[in-house]
Amino acid sequence: MEQLLIKTSKLHSTALLASIALLIVIAAACSDSTIDSNSQAISQTNDAINESSDSNSQLDGQFIVGSDLGAHRERFSVITLNDGRVMAIGGKAIGLRNVEMGNFEDSTELLDTTTMTWKLTGKMNEKRKSPGVAQLDNQTVIAAGGTGAAKVPLNSVEIWNPKTEKWKQIASMNTARDSMGYALLPDGRFMVTGGKSIDQKGVLISSIKESEIYDPETEKWIEVAPMHEKRVNHTATLLNDGNVLVIGGGKEDGPYSKTVELYDTKRDIWISLEPMSVGRAMHTATKLLDGRVLIVGGRGKKTSTEIYDPRNKKWSGSGDTKYPRAEHSAISLPDGSILITGGIGQLDQVELYNLRTNSWSTIAELSTGRYRHSSAVLDDGTAVVMGGISEDGILASTETLAFTGDFIKLPDLKYDSDLYGFNEYEGTIYGDSNESINLEEDQDVPATATPAITASSLNLSEPVDQVPGVGTTNVQLAVPVRLTQGKEIVAPDSLQRGIAVKFMHIVEDTRCSDCDDHGQAVIRINLRVPSGPLGESDMILTGDQSTPYVKKFGRYSVVFVSLEPGPGTTIESNPEQAIATLAVIQ
Repeated sequence: MEQLLIKTSKLHSTALLASIALLIVIAAACSDSTIDSNSQAISQTNDAINESSDSNSQLDGQFIVGSDLGAHRERFSVITLNDGRVMAIGGKAIGLRNVEMGNFEDSTELLDTTTMTWKLTGKMNEKRKSPGVAQLDNQTVIAAGGTGAAKVPLNSVEIWNPKTEKWKQIASMNTARDSMGYALLPDGRFMVTGGKSIDQKGVLISSIKESEIYDPETEKWIEVAPMHEKRVNHTATLLNDGNVLVIGGGKEDGPYSKTVELYDTKRDIWISLEPMSVGRAMHTATKLLDGRVLIVGGRGKKTSTEIYDPRNKKWSGSGDTKYPRAEHSAISLPDGSILITGGIGQLDQVELYNLRTNSWSTIAELSTGRYRHSSAVLDDGTAVVMGGISEDGILASTETLAFTGDFIKLPDLKYDSDLYGFNEYEGTIYGDSNESINLEEDQDVPATATPAITASSLNLSEPVDQVPGVGTTNVQLAVPVRLTQGKEIVAPDSLQRGIAVKFMHIVEDTRCSDCDDHGQAVIRINLRVPSGPLGESDMILTGDQSTPYVKKFGRYSVVFVSLEPGPGTTIESNPEQAIATLAVIQ
């Protein structure tokens, strides 16, 4: 261990210079606005790394057995609370006979970091394995979905109140899901993507592409644009620009996907990105100190790792782990290194990724080899590994590894410019279903959907009916067209110089003309541009329909003018009668 640390120390100066040079090259490749807005933050980041260049990733090299969890758990969820405590939620537990006959847990517990002991807190209203979890801005903890006691995906959602230490059920998701990706957005909303689900008859669906977001202010879930691909066992990572990076997954038993897509939280669209080198599922995605994302392993005995850089939208290699990793755990230590523990095969070898040298080393062994476990980092840098499955079955044991290295404090590395503006993509196809976007270079893309005041202020003409007997109606800009489901408009004139907008279906209709709350109508549209598909997006119209809804897509904006029949109708039971009036403006 000492020889490893001495060797690492000698490499720091050379690797640091290489890291700084790489950051400069990356920054130069970005747009001028990106350089201007981030140069100071990048400089401060380099300074912070430079200040720690004489120190090592210092771990004592020996895991110490800690206090047991209050319940045996595997495939449970863990979150580090804002007050520093660690919370373990749900999971699969020991059954009456063996692991395969295991029950599911409704218990949750907290690690007191002062005494390093676990204490059971409130029980959830439902047993659930692998729920999506996050701590919301009001300090409550949300637990969504997962697999329930009936061994099918759940759509139920619960909130834990830290003051009462009790759980209460809240609005359910629109779609039941387990093994999904999830992320807490910068505005405090909580997003879930994909996973496996069930249909209306209770039949299991192996993977889905639907996504939705919970808004704590309205206490409602709203469906957002679906991913381009169906995914399960993928990862979802919040980037520094506020967008969500979704990686891999595919089908539960393969083939595994190497495709990557990004959810633009401001435009409600998905953008296909450059794929990984190989397909991955049950991998880990860990955000590095500089905002890049490290991908490790995946099913299929993979030792390869790679890094995605949001600033140049490219992948680069980051070496191989010595041992294949899947269903392992990855955590970021205070000095920026990444600690990898466990994996299929009950691995006990622990590996460390060094951010400065872009290299891997084996540094320790777990007291108990495990997989399907969880891990967390405490405020003092201590790594805590808990639960999972060993050769002896489902575990309640925990172990810790002390950290004595440097704590790197970084500036707020947010990307101010629009890194994913449509003008930054060339018409290159990454694989069978990953179309990129190509519009004019000089266009400016505002990053929000903005409601207009009135239809007249948009200079819209009188609505016209769709052309009968055909799927597409070609019109000029600012000409609203009354569309039935499955029909589209193209403006201006033709797709060669415009955009195609198709009315897909109604997502939600809660309009009520006699209510204090007029509700809303939500429809889903599909968009195409000359270079290929642009994806799907939701359009939201207020219940009184007095204010058209406008959303910008590149150089053009789509206007949702009205939905017929009006409020109070049975439109959801007779969707074929729905008529959405849409227009395109510039």
